[in-house]
Amino acid sequence: MELLKTLLYRLLPGSCLINTAVQVVAGFLSDNLLSGLHLHLYIPHIANVVGTVMAMIYYHSVEMWNSPRFLLLFMPYWLASTIIEGMKASNLNLRGLSHVYMRPHLTRTSIVVYCLLCVIELDLLRQLVRSRHDALSYCCSGCVAVQ
Repeated sequence: MELLKTLLYRLLPGSCLINTAVQVVAGFLSDNLLSGLHLHLYIPHIANVVGTVMAMIYYHSVEMWNSPRFLLLFMPYWLASTIIEGMKASNLNLRGLSHVYMRPHLTRTSIVVYCLLCVIELDLLRQLVRSRHDALSYCCSGCVAVQ
């Protein structure tokens, strides 16, 4: 079980980076198919790639500092990314975009990866609360009441 958690902690940010890089490429390909310049097809995904790279660097720094409580800062980021991707998926469904296009599949993949990252952060929060509770109960069980 611990090996699975370690693999998830290491592989999910990397898979998020690969997915957003593929979305950038899909944006460029879609822009080439349409006439004119459509920056909205790839600029948000480039910003997402930068954010994901910064998140991976921050994950590495937190591991070096040995302070997992700093990882809780990612919870709002992953949650907001999940909501934004969900809104994008609903917009693609409303437009009736068929399954032959790559964009709906990439959006659904992003939602799954972001949801898994949120679950990892919630598990980390659970572990931190449990370890703090265990430390408090250990400290208080050995205390002697002073009268």
